[in-house]
Amino acid sequence: MAPIVLKFKHGKEIRRLSVEQPLTYAIIKTIMSQLFPSVVNYTLKYEDPDGDKVTVSSQQEIDEAVSVGLGAGNVLRFFVITEKEREKEKAAEKAGSSSEQAPTVHFGVSCDGCNVSPINGVRFKCTVCPDFDLCEACQSLKTHDQSHPLIQFTMCHRADFESRRFHRGVYGGAHCARAMRGCVNDSPLCEKVKKCRYLARFVQDVTIADNSVLKPNERFMKVWKMRNSGDIAWPQGTVLTFVGGDRLGATESVTLPRAVASKEEIDLSVEMIAPENSGRYTGYWRLQGPEGKFGQRVWVDFFVADNKPSETPVQLVEIPSFVPLALETTPAPACNPSSYDSRCCAPFVPNVAEPVAVPVPAPQPPVIVMSNEEIKSISILHEMGFSGDLLSALRTHRGDLVSTIRELVGR
Repeated sequence: MAPIVLKFKHGKEIRRLSVEQPLTYAIIKTIMSQLFPSVVNYTLKYEDPDGDKVTVSSQQEIDEAVSVGLGAGNVLRFFVITEKEREKEKAAEKAGSSSEQAPTVHFGVSCDGCNVSPINGVRFKCTVCPDFDLCEACQSLKTHDQSHPLIQFTMCHRADFESRRFHRGVYGGAHCARAMRGCVNDSPLCEKVKKCRYLARFVQDVTIADNSVLKPNERFMKVWKMRNSGDIAWPQGTVLTFVGGDRLGATESVTLPRAVASKEEIDLSVEMIAPENSGRYTGYWRLQGPEGKFGQRVWVDFFVADNKPSETPVQLVEIPSFVPLALETTPAPACNPSSYDSRCCAPFVPNVAEPVAVPVPAPQPPVIVMSNEEIKSISILHEMGFSGDLLSALRTHRGDLVSTIRELVGR
């Protein structure tokens, strides 16, 4: 059997030597007394394949160490742990255990359920309602909207101190900043937030409905009808601002002409220009007040169709698939009733001439006839990037280009 290489690590010191098998616990004790004579009270450990350090103190454990602890090169590593080092490990484990049990104090954060401040222990932060926190006790009551995901914090974050800002609210009382940007649910904990925040709801497209078809470089006015669905008025200076998509030559934002009272509807207009190139274009807009963006997002969505000159329609040409063979006949001689002769009055039999070879052209694919309007519409659809059997789709909608585009977009 190959010898075993033993490596002993004691602090920063590492010793190495080879011994013949079988390895016994008595041999290990002898080697330890020779290598580290000053070390009396110690514990030997080796590292198993799971990465755990396993203590050995008997022959059976030495046999197990040789079985599972041998590494590359037939090396078996031992760690020498003295009594003093064991005391340090125990103290560290005890300190770690006590620190885990101590509740975290979230300074500067108050519970929006029971108003306790600061929150001790686990803190739950709503991802939908800005600046909305619950302690562990209030979260267990499940009084907050259960559709709102909550983030669980077990450590205090210093950034929370910066987020506790207060201002004078629209009703004259002190309201948290979240009151103007808060949640959108009907739970009792959110009623105080819901009463003092801006809300907006889309009503309808007044002009340029979705999937409209416009000409290149066409100027148009996009108008949305919006409703103030909240309990407070939109203040003077509220703007409709561009938030994404295709800007379409419009300004970055459009200021509303006046304040909008609660439950009032208003038409919001933005002047735009259709692009020169054909295709589909979409731009997104949203209202913005002094506390940031609010309400439902609205958009403009249309196609640009390039007008091309009409082409001469293709005429259908009929091509026969076969030509019949020519037949030549000889009339029978006239019969005289007074002198009947069976030779001349025999049954009429036509004389079939020799077949005349006539070349038959190969079958041709049918030629499709399209009107000028259909040619124009197909050209527009190709410019937009559509492919496939466009003519069938167009004729299904009786030439209605807008309905055809909507069907092709939905595929």
